[in-house]
Amino acid sequence: MESMPKQALVLELNTSPQLGLAAFQFAAAQGFEKLAVYALNAGPSACKRLQIELERLRYLSEFTGEFELCPLPDTLAQAFSPDMTILLLPQSLSVDAQNSELLDLYFSEPMSQLMVGLEAAGVALAEAELEALCRLSETQKVPDAGFFLAEHRRLLQTWSALSLAEAEAEVSQGFGTKLCDINALALWQDGLLAESRELLDALILRAAHDPQDWVAQIALLLYRRRMQNLPLEKAPDWVQALYAELVPGNRLLTLLPPLQDFRVTVVLPTYSRLELLKKAVATVQAQTSADWLLLIGNDASKDETPTYLDQLAQTDSRIQVIHNAQNQGFAGTMQILLAHAQTELVVNYADDQFMQPDLVATTQAFFKAHPWICAAGGGLQISRPDGTGALQHGPYYGQAQIAEAQRELQRHGMICPLGPTWVYRKQCLAEIAAEDTWFCPEGKGYALWDYLISARLMARYEMGYLPEVVMKMFYAEDTMSAQRDNTYDLFHLLQGLLRDYSELFEHPFPLPLAEYYVHFRQLEMLEQFKQKILSADSHEALNRQAERQLKTWHLWHDVKAAIETFCAQDSEVLINMQMPYR
Repeated sequence: MESMPKQALVLELNTSPQLGLAAFQFAAAQGFEKLAVYALNAGPSACKRLQIELERLRYLSEFTGEFELCPLPDTLAQAFSPDMTILLLPQSLSVDAQNSELLDLYFSEPMSQLMVGLEAAGVALAEAELEALCRLSETQKVPDAGFFLAEHRRLLQTWSALSLAEAEAEVSQGFGTKLCDINALALWQDGLLAESRELLDALILRAAHDPQDWVAQIALLLYRRRMQNLPLEKAPDWVQALYAELVPGNRLLTLLPPLQDFRVTVVLPTYSRLELLKKAVATVQAQTSADWLLLIGNDASKDETPTYLDQLAQTDSRIQVIHNAQNQGFAGTMQILLAHAQTELVVNYADDQFMQPDLVATTQAFFKAHPWICAAGGGLQISRPDGTGALQHGPYYGQAQIAEAQRELQRHGMICPLGPTWVYRKQCLAEIAAEDTWFCPEGKGYALWDYLISARLMARYEMGYLPEVVMKMFYAEDTMSAQRDNTYDLFHLLQGLLRDYSELFEHPFPLPLAEYYVHFRQLEMLEQFKQKILSADSHEALNRQAERQLKTWHLWHDVKAAIETFCAQDSEVLINMQMPYR
């Protein structure tokens, strides 16, 4: 039997959901096997949104054929032929209820041009079908997101209750197609699945307990998550086929193997600041949980620090001291300490930071409840040593919970959300060391820059946010971080952030956030360039400064290109840009 010709819909970007649903119902009634959808005035970002919207409308309809969202060709003959039925769905379209005739059919200029081109190509417009479609659209009801969430939960609960043999039988009867259809709705993209967090957590614990529980592993894909080191090659063929169909190259969040040791090692470098060091050590000793280790690196201090530390180590077996014979600097000392740390959980501490008494206890409790996460952190209070200039980062949630990755990656487009409050998995710091252009210029060792760490890990794993302030710290203008020109590092961070966001959510990053980020960094870059050039006291010094700034300038152009590629003005902003710290 000869297949039916394609039905072609030409849509304006803001076509109503009722019209879109009616179009799918119309195609189903006509028995069409394929549906080609063309969008006017739609760039890559708009097409991605339209694709998801169409998937959700198709799910509601009785249309079981294939559909494809196609770019509108320059030459109409490349896409349309006389055997096609063309249904034009403009943005403003209505039917008079009195005589059911098409009275108000408004075409924008691109739509008018398209109509002329279609006629020139010999393609007849199906006005009768269009009128019938408009009537049909008046009867369509498009449910809100709650309907799709309920469908998602219902399918997952049904699937999760099956044995492996039952699941195979259901897939052979078409259940796998249902999973693929609900997966195509991209509910994970807009943070909608946060309401299903309880079900997701139960699936993660089940999959972690038995990595070859293939029913649970398949279910996790509907949340865009995957267990690390999943032995997929051991799965039955039908599981591997369904797995590939559900995740055709998409990026997933990785769920780490459960921890066995929940002790926390606090790594603390210090250099000739004995009084501050004593206060920092006291806050570790005052922790309500005794399940911690303290590893202190004395970076060749010139005051009484070495004597104090040796005496301290003799009084508490949990405290170990490493003395550098020569000064290694902050980064060098931190790398030494992290290499010596014997536990997987670590806190990158400093002698001007002061833990709150429950930091270790609350983070340990969160890791035990969510043993697959890579890090957990809470609110941070920053001030100068005299108490002025106080600023608080977070807390961002009213209860301890897994961070909403899409929301928090957006927040990273404005600020460093939690600073140094994180308790990390040490292996994760090693995995992203090459990304830390500030403290790991050779790409070896462990990432140390807290801003970059949280931005990169948020796009790879799940992270826990605590609902209370867990650390206070001093900020001073004479510190390395305050004096260093880190414009290059900040541009590098944004470049990776935009790429990660786009790959993870298949959705553009909000342009206003990216513009906010680069506006201040651009001013900083220009000011730094001016100061460096003016401070050069010789021709050789001028050349050196110019070469250094040229590297940043080239990266700046790369960042502008990334913004054009990965950002969109109309992408939804999920944070309060006026109050990003809360």
